[in-house]
Parts: sequence; C-alpha cells; structure tokens
Amino acid sequence: MAYLFDGHNLIGALSGLSLTDVDDEARLVVLLRGFLARTRRKGRVIFDRGAVGRAPTLATPTLGVTFARPPRTADDLILDVIAKEPNPRGLILVTGDGRLQDAARRRGAAVLAPADFARQLSAPARAVPGREDDGPHLSADEVAAWERLFQVKPDRKS
Repeated sequence: MAYLFDGHNLIGALSGLSLTDVDDEARLVVLLRGFLARTRRKGRVIFDRGAVGRAPTLATPTLGVTFARPPRTADDLILDVIAKEPNPRGLILVTGDGRLQDAARRRGAAVLAPADFARQLSAPARAVPGREDDGPHLSADEVAAWERLFQVKPDRKS
C-alpha cells in the first residue's frame, strides 16, 4: 500500500514538530523518508504553502513531495489524487480532515488518523526473518539530501 500524507495536518499532530518552524516541511519529510525506508513503502506528502509546485530537493524515489499552487490548496490536490487513484484500495490516507477522510473511504482507501500514524512512526523496526541487516537502505542521493539538510552552517560575523 502507498501512503498519502496531508503534510501540515500531520505536522500539527506530531510532537517535536511545529507549524511555526520555518523548516517544518523538511523535518517532516526526513521523518517520512525514514519511515518509508524502514517499512519499504512509497508515499506522497502534500503541503499547502512553501515552495511552489513539486519540491525536487525534498522528493526521493520513495517519497513524492508537492506544494499546492494558489489558489489551489493541499486539500484540493489530495482530493484529486484520491479521485484519480487507479487502485484506491491500495492507498492509505493520513489526515485528520473529515472531508478528506470521507472522500478516501468512499473510494475504498484506508484512513489513518495522525495520532495513529505517529505511533507507527515512532515504533521500532521489525526484523525480517532471514535478514541480517534490517536497517533502512538509502540511495546515494538520499544520503546526500540528509547530509545537506543537517549540515551545520558556520556562524558568520560581520
């Protein structure tokens, strides 16, 4: 199953993240990348504001990242994805928005409340029998993106 995340709705429900943080979207993306790598799933997160259009510097092969372009909202885009999904029963929508939840359920998609997803996000990875290394497997591009995100910037004095 693939995940569809209501980005700002999810940020507002996760401890340790704040909608007032200028890097809230990037921090959520890092968490989602780790979760998707650990669970070997794919997903897409949609945000209301920020960079316009797709965010190629945040996106990876396992996580698509989209910012709504005004006058459209993230809710509009999420409704479009739900309506156009060729396999809605293979979709898990993570949102607390009742209108989006109803639309997903009508198409047969699964719905997960942000609080329930938060528990999954913080759950330890389960070992796969027969595998010695069950850690996340990141591509070189994903490792480079993480390094850029967490790079310490030196203080500049005038």
